[in-house]
Amino acid sequence: MNPEAIGKFISEERKAKGLTQKELGEALGLSDKAVSKWENGRSMPDLAVMDDLCKLLDISINELLSGEKLSEDSYTRKAEENMKDLMNETTHANRASRIGSVLLGSVCLIAVILLTTLSFGGTMTYGMLLDIPSLIFMLFCIVLSLAFSGNLGNFGRGVCLAFSHRRREAASEGDIHNLVNTLRFTSRVSILWGIIIGLLTFFVMMRSLAKPETIGPDLAVCVLTLFYGLIFAVFCEIIAARLRALN
Repeated sequence: MNPEAIGKFISEERKAKGLTQKELGEALGLSDKAVSKWENGRSMPDLAVMDDLCKLLDISINELLSGEKLSEDSYTRKAEENMKDLMNETTHANRASRIGSVLLGSVCLIAVILLTTLSFGGTMTYGMLLDIPSLIFMLFCIVLSLAFSGNLGNFGRGVCLAFSHRRREAASEGDIHNLVNTLRFTSRVSILWGIIIGLLTFFVMMRSLAKPETIGPDLAVCVLTLFYGLIFAVFCEIIAARLRALN
């Protein structure tokens, strides 16, 4: 679609109907500036007003998007071309929206990290939030649960589907529903494993109260395991929400 050609076509048809830009704009509930932008090729009519605009100018939407009057022979061909153009524009808009969402999420994450650091007066380091043995054990338990429940493959497909445009186009509504259920199951399992591992760590800590120097680190591990479970659950809920948005 060529915005300049469409704008010129709107101008010609408006003048043929004896309408001014102001009169056309008022009939559509818009200002004459909006009509002027269309005719100058600086913007396109919104989908919400296209139908009314075409009725006022006595043209079809296909002719509007083509920027010219169409004969019967060229009507079908132009309709297919315009449909492809609309689909491409929608795809580009969706990609831009996804990129914007990722950027916004990254900015929010950085802001949370900075605010957390400031709230602790700069005394907290993020290395304090990393306990490799607990993290590995947590992930192992989650993967084992998915494998035994027969959902390990669905979990991987769900994550890939949420970030793959081509795969989303090929996915059916029933398939997406099943993948969302798998992610919700994984979210609940993550929280439960965080609680279970935290309780086990707490039990071990209670048996070593004779060593006061280990109480602090052991309590930190108890909290961290639940923290890891909650973080993984949040990740699963975000992926599930992305998949639900496809329906």
